[in-house]
Amino acid sequence: MPLSHKLLNFLSYSMVVILRFWYVTIIFVGLFVTLPLIMYGLPPASHDAVFHAFYFENFSNQLSLGEFYPRWLYLINGGLGGPTFFYYQPTAYYITYLLSLPSVGVMHQLGAASSLGVIFSGITAFLWLREISSPLAALTGAIFYLLMPYPVGHDVYVRAAYGEAFAFVWMPLILFFVVKIARGSRLGVIGLAVSYALLCTTHLPITLIFSGIPILYSLIVPNNKNRLRSFAATLAGMVLGSGIAAAYIIPAIAYQDFVFLDELRQGQFSFVSGLMTTELSILGSMRYFWMAFEVAVMSFVCFIIGISVLSSDSRLELSFWMVVLISSIFMMLYISHPIWEAFEYLQALQFPFRFNALASLAALPMIAHAVSSIKKAPASLVFGIIFFSLCGIYWAFEFSKVKTEAFNPRPAWKIDFDTNLNRLGLETHARWPRTVPSGVYDLEKSLSKIPGDGAGRAKAYLTNGVGDIRVFRWQPRDLGIQIDVPAAATVNVTQFFYPGWRARIAGSVDDLPIRASDDLGLISVAVPPGNHQINFTLVELWPEYVAEWFSIGFSLLTFILFLWILLLRRKPL
Repeated sequence: MPLSHKLLNFLSYSMVVILRFWYVTIIFVGLFVTLPLIMYGLPPASHDAVFHAFYFENFSNQLSLGEFYPRWLYLINGGLGGPTFFYYQPTAYYITYLLSLPSVGVMHQLGAASSLGVIFSGITAFLWLREISSPLAALTGAIFYLLMPYPVGHDVYVRAAYGEAFAFVWMPLILFFVVKIARGSRLGVIGLAVSYALLCTTHLPITLIFSGIPILYSLIVPNNKNRLRSFAATLAGMVLGSGIAAAYIIPAIAYQDFVFLDELRQGQFSFVSGLMTTELSILGSMRYFWMAFEVAVMSFVCFIIGISVLSSDSRLELSFWMVVLISSIFMMLYISHPIWEAFEYLQALQFPFRFNALASLAALPMIAHAVSSIKKAPASLVFGIIFFSLCGIYWAFEFSKVKTEAFNPRPAWKIDFDTNLNRLGLETHARWPRTVPSGVYDLEKSLSKIPGDGAGRAKAYLTNGVGDIRVFRWQPRDLGIQIDVPAAATVNVTQFFYPGWRARIAGSVDDLPIRASDDLGLISVAVPPGNHQINFTLVELWPEYVAEWFSIGFSLLTFILFLWILLLRRKPL
């Protein structure tokens, strides 16, 4: 058989495999773009990899100790603790913990979990797009989702934005359930509630800019015969999801004034610094400009291909996503500055380039509808094949460049910075308790004020008076010391003071007076004379307590609704 015939047979067989095994193809492409993550772990040269490494080390350690939801990380910040997961979203770390193996290094665990997240984002994109287009068109859109510059190339390899990268899994899944609701699925509300709760507890800034999309989308889903019902059901599902996620959302909002979160809106973290201007070199905004430009060109061509042959419902959907795309790009440009100033809640996003997430998502239905349209307009077939092939090749080339940069040898300053940071397990200062004196930025220098050094550093010590101290319990949110002092004294415990810390002598019903020490902002308590066992507990304040009951209540409500729907399905409709 001639070589050309063998090649044609191979290509034909490959197409048959692709057409029959959609998910295998998505997994293959996902592995292709994330293989370095599996082999080498999360890129150490990326922006935030070292932070996520010690976040996960502390989070997983406390999970292993039996703490169901670690909020206060008691070993972070040189052993002084910190309220990291009162504010940072936990879902990505739960997923990583479930997948982790004790013998695998932290960076490799994070890399493997990131790879799995990328693959699942392709699968959820396919699930959604298959509901509104042909399977081949859905597969094309899912593959392009894995190759787009922002979701994987920038978020995973450049920034190591661990939580934000997982948000790309839940957004298409939410839209999938919105379509299911529009098509009459009773279980769609349950799926929407769970997937929206996962998004809320994975990345709050992305949730903030995405949450309006499902509600509006419910009104324009193609072939939706009852738009008002879909709108109401979608809104109900998102309310349920918000209730399930309340255990995280309410404390994260209620405790804003307990830490220096305002620092995340200043200087280089201010939204003003990230808006794209004519001077595209500012803070690397040229990179963001090209991301937006590439997605916009791809989407515009797909919009033109699809709009001419689609039904009126599909044209409405296509127009909706084009508006979302244009609005997302607009919000990244400097001309949107007045809107950012007018709506202060937007400034919590920090980086306007996060609207690339919406732009990438908006491009998917346009790609899928364009591929479906090409089948209906054979004259466009050649152009379509050439266009999508060139875009795919170009983005694959970009990926290879990004991955090469991510795993390049790190400069000496980066190695020194990450080594020192990781050695102390330093949280960003923005999430330090506000009771820590403003001058305490050089934590290593400040730690020298505590008796002892390194592993031998005292966990509790007297600042005035004399006596003996023995620490007999040192666990997350639960500390215990035995102290014997002949006269009244003051003792410092080496955990940062934070609202909710209580000190009580064993057997007593009254709390001891407790405050933040003047030097480091540590727990400081006045102790009466005598031999005492003192227990220190970080208790749940009312927002945390109420939020947990909200989550339990809404989870039970969702589960009861799920059972009710299953029982209803067995009855004649």
